[in-house]
Amino acid sequence: MSRRPYLLAAAALAAAIVLIALFVRDDFIRPYGGDVLVTAFLCAAVRTVLPRRPRLLPLWVFLFAAAVEIGQFFGLVDRLGLGGIPFFRIALGTTFSLADLLCYAVGCALFWAVEHRARTAAANLRHNRALADTADACRGPDGLCHGQRREPLGTMRFGFFSVGRSGCGPIGICNALRLLGTDIPLPDVIAACEWGTPIAGAAMGLSPLTIPAITRRLLHRADRHDLRVRSMLLPPETPPANGALILTHLNGKKLKDGAHTVAVYAAEDGTVCVANAFNRSSAAMHCASIETYLRGRYMLYAVELTRHNPKADPAQKRD
Repeated sequence: MSRRPYLLAAAALAAAIVLIALFVRDDFIRPYGGDVLVTAFLCAAVRTVLPRRPRLLPLWVFLFAAAVEIGQFFGLVDRLGLGGIPFFRIALGTTFSLADLLCYAVGCALFWAVEHRARTAAANLRHNRALADTADACRGPDGLCHGQRREPLGTMRFGFFSVGRSGCGPIGICNALRLLGTDIPLPDVIAACEWGTPIAGAAMGLSPLTIPAITRRLLHRADRHDLRVRSMLLPPETPPANGALILTHLNGKKLKDGAHTVAVYAAEDGTVCVANAFNRSSAAMHCASIETYLRGRYMLYAVELTRHNPKADPAQKRD
């Protein structure tokens, strides 16, 4: 990773620490939140100068902070003869606390988690782009991705696993966008899902609650302001004629059966088509209705994408 993200993170953490020191007077954020941010700031500051090494930087920062804290237990500042100098009394401290050690560990762990997810997302994007052209072979006659476990689509990476294991969410978003004329490459959709979720939001799959925000972000990047994104807990009987659905459901009564996300659209013959309904199918599944498809499955969340007339939109008129 480049130095710029670390520099921005260090500046933001430094500003937060200063604001806490100047304006927060509570019994939780000031004594504990500040300590968490301090070690995260130290990690970001060192990475600004040394972006690649040491790889175990959070561990070394924690050991340094722990050594300072243990020094407080033995009265290090006074033993060094610096107790009369305010700067050193503040920098080295005078009171030992196990809670401070825990806060230092939390700060370093948070930095490690964010950095590890960022490195994983960057590596995944490079890997997926190398497979993008050959993965297009997994598109069906309708131009959509089907059979997420078919090679080479299944060997693309998403989070800590492969697309074949946990990539139905990005595939559902990608297929829905393609149905509405926005052909964003699947590696870019996967990257948006990984970067647009919390620390571990896409580590083992995509939460359906994040799909609307990620879809809006992708539409904004593609300059598609003629599409609307709407969340719903209950899907309509049929997909909208001028749009598509991104549907997330449980595969069975038991949680171990897992969940699955699909793109649903209406075919010209009046049937309901479900893209990527099966792990190895090469074409969409045709059903009489959405209710028919959900038989034996349990609805979790749906996102509706529809076209609207920009000329009829008051916001567009004001523009």
